[in-house]
Amino acid sequence: MNFSKSACTLLLLLGVSSTSTWAQNPDSTQKKLTDFTLFKGHKPYRTWSVGGNLGGMAPVAFTRGNTDFSNWDVNLGYDVFVRKQVAHSFGLELNLSGGKVSGTNANQPNGVANGLINFETSFWTASLQGVVNVATVDFFRKENWINFLLKAGWGATAFSYKQLDGFGIEKNYKGTYGAKGNKTNLYQQIIPVGVGTKFKISNRLNFNLGYTINFVGNDNFDGTVVSKTSTDRFSYAYSGIEFSLGKPAKKPNLDWVNPAALMYDDLYNRLDTTELAALKKRVSKAEKEIEYLKCDHDGDGVPDIFDKCPDTPAGVVVSGSGCPLDIDQDGTPDYLDKCPLQKGPKETNGCPVLEKVGTPVKAPVQLTAEEQKILQDVFENLEFNTGKWTIKAGSFESLNKLATLLITKRSYSLKISGHTDDVGSEKSNQILSANRANAVKTYLVKKGVLKNRIEARGYGESQPISENTTEEGRQRNRRVEFNVF
Repeated sequence: MNFSKSACTLLLLLGVSSTSTWAQNPDSTQKKLTDFTLFKGHKPYRTWSVGGNLGGMAPVAFTRGNTDFSNWDVNLGYDVFVRKQVAHSFGLELNLSGGKVSGTNANQPNGVANGLINFETSFWTASLQGVVNVATVDFFRKENWINFLLKAGWGATAFSYKQLDGFGIEKNYKGTYGAKGNKTNLYQQIIPVGVGTKFKISNRLNFNLGYTINFVGNDNFDGTVVSKTSTDRFSYAYSGIEFSLGKPAKKPNLDWVNPAALMYDDLYNRLDTTELAALKKRVSKAEKEIEYLKCDHDGDGVPDIFDKCPDTPAGVVVSGSGCPLDIDQDGTPDYLDKCPLQKGPKETNGCPVLEKVGTPVKAPVQLTAEEQKILQDVFENLEFNTGKWTIKAGSFESLNKLATLLITKRSYSLKISGHTDDVGSEKSNQILSANRANAVKTYLVKKGVLKNRIEARGYGESQPISENTTEEGRQRNRRVEFNVF
């Protein structure tokens, strides 16, 4: 018992201490909310990457335009690049590519110029391109997973071509270019324009898909000039990989970063962490309070915080407030009351002393355990029809036993007290209680008990033994008490 009391006291002190600690820092949440990370540019992220692609080269483009040969081939092409990410949505790319393109007029015997049947141009290009990240897809992973790109720039190409005429004679012009006819290649400016898609495989590795159209500055890229106002073009569809450079400690490449989303997530995470810490403190405090509420020193089933009688002896039946029952409301608990159904002072252990006001004092009736049980059964089993004073048949057996007791013990007298709850008017409740008490008296008299040995009174709603605010309390107040003297 002492150990339980000490443990409960310690729990209460801990709960108060926790409350005081939390109350001393009411603005701790506000301090943390302002401490979120702003986007700090490219410094925490990798900005350099290298890569390479393989794909198909063709002397046409999906944008159409003039072509000098009716049919075209797809040949292997390649490129390598170095990219510097200037911002999360823009980068600069130095690109080197090479390959060949070819076409034929084999299905047109006369060709389009000089009777040429086919051509083949070998080339390499160098260009500087701007790469714009126009859209991203994150698939709810809290980070970008796919980037959609636009590319455009300027560069130069070195190329040489060979042709086959209608007689099957091949003409290779490599090494015959220039004013003196001794240059290996022709040189011309190009404008590359393309689209691409980048897939993030890891923080280091990306997979690329793309399509680029290279607009050549003149019409002799295929060795054939059809129109002075037209220009040649060739396209490149490719796939490849890109590898991010930088220290392992750094974050992913900058083009995978969305500054607004980054700052939002950082603020959200800090809010979440702060709220979680506050919630843990509140839960810890609530757990301690719950443990304290569960303390019950006297073991009567009513926690100490609600127990109005916290030191009730073990085994004593108590009410909802934790106090011992006192059915006759005489101030002596039932477990000490030798006459629990009859009101009496503590000096006589709860048994009545006076028969009537003004009559001599007589010794209290000492009922045997069997006789007390008869009175207890009558008290518990007596029932009337709702709002009436007609006794239900289920009450007859216990009333018959009481009548037998009174007939046998001629020295016993009986006082019957009727009581009601506060539902209805005070006058009607007074009448109902008196009629019920007299109904019981009439029943006992019919069974042979002398009329002058029974006193019946009604008290209405004036002597409640419980609160009338609950159905349980009102039921207890609707009663008929029996006192033997």
